[in-house]
Amino acid sequence: MRYTGMFKFLFAVLPLLCSCVYEFDPADVPVPGEDGMMLVVEGDIIAGGITQVSLSYTTKMLDYEYPWEWIQGASVWVENEAGEVWGAAPPDNFADTSGYRVQSPYGYLKHRIDTRDLPLDGKYRLCISIPDRGEYVSSFKPVQITPPIDSVTCSVSSDSLQAFLEVTSHGSAQETGRYKWIFRENWNNRPDIVPDIQYIYNGDFVADYTAEQKEAMRNCFGEAYSSGIIIASTEDLNENLVYKQRVAAIDSYDKRVMGMYCISVMQMSLDEEGYAYWESMKKNTTGMGGLFDPQPSEVNGNISSVTNPGETVIGYINVCTLQYGRLFVDWEKVGIYDRGGCWNVIMYPKDQWRTAYAAGKRPVYYGMTESGGKDMSIAGWVDERCVRIGQCERKPCFWPL
Repeated sequence: MRYTGMFKFLFAVLPLLCSCVYEFDPADVPVPGEDGMMLVVEGDIIAGGITQVSLSYTTKMLDYEYPWEWIQGASVWVENEAGEVWGAAPPDNFADTSGYRVQSPYGYLKHRIDTRDLPLDGKYRLCISIPDRGEYVSSFKPVQITPPIDSVTCSVSSDSLQAFLEVTSHGSAQETGRYKWIFRENWNNRPDIVPDIQYIYNGDFVADYTAEQKEAMRNCFGEAYSSGIIIASTEDLNENLVYKQRVAAIDSYDKRVMGMYCISVMQMSLDEEGYAYWESMKKNTTGMGGLFDPQPSEVNGNISSVTNPGETVIGYINVCTLQYGRLFVDWEKVGIYDRGGCWNVIMYPKDQWRTAYAAGKRPVYYGMTESGGKDMSIAGWVDERCVRIGQCERKPCFWPL
């Protein structure tokens, strides 16, 4: 009898839980657009710089392998209220020497428009023409003047297991600051240990790396771009100051802490409408999946179809100037080190090399004889990840000598 209250509670709650369960077929979900895909526009109009815009389509929910489709053959241009046009030029027609170019992995599909001479006192919009689909325009927007970045800094957690990259900036005291940041990372992507030797499995022997091969390993560079939405507003603050806004975090086990690291940050100002758009996008893309998480809401951008006014277009075109900041980090000086355990070298005699290789080990150097020479019958081995290079890009042009 003492469980009666509990059963009454369960019988009251179960219908509520069960009423939320119904059969769902994602293939039946309607997607705006006659072809079942929505246009996605990514980019901003940059006054005094290079405007870069990517166009893609969303695809149906069951297209797991290719969740988007990149658009080729489109025309993209910027125009002001008087009808003056800044057209998209081939990439070779101008040089972007800022070193802060932000590209998608499909950079060759990015439309680039030279807007370095865009007057700051006008209003501008982005215009798009796509064959067999129609024309699209963003709303006219004035240029948001972005204040300079005061500093880009690096701080370390109290346990020295994580580093934080942060931006500080301030604007006019009479204005509310609404900011968005994107960044590019570059780092010396050398392996944890540059090996002197390599194992040749087919011949069951070890061979020396040449000096040139080892130098090439040391000069590999990694590159990555920001993917999340990083925004902040000073509306609820006493002053228009953003202090140590975190833009990236790196833990001590990351490959990026093995050598010199650089983060290049771009800061842009947003108007009130643009900030609301990105704030809604951030809420819809983070913290979802739990029973009590906020449900996704419709996010309205400022791009519309001229040809089909009822069509939904994803994206928001901001018009602003850019400010840049860059920081080089020497991880030993800031107090964070790689803790991957790669200095745990195990010596294996020659008759165990094949077994060690099959177990995921790789040789790094020969043993030594009592007289200090090479002992080619024994070698030091480490985990394969310790000598793995992975991404190997060329050294950036701005990298210090």
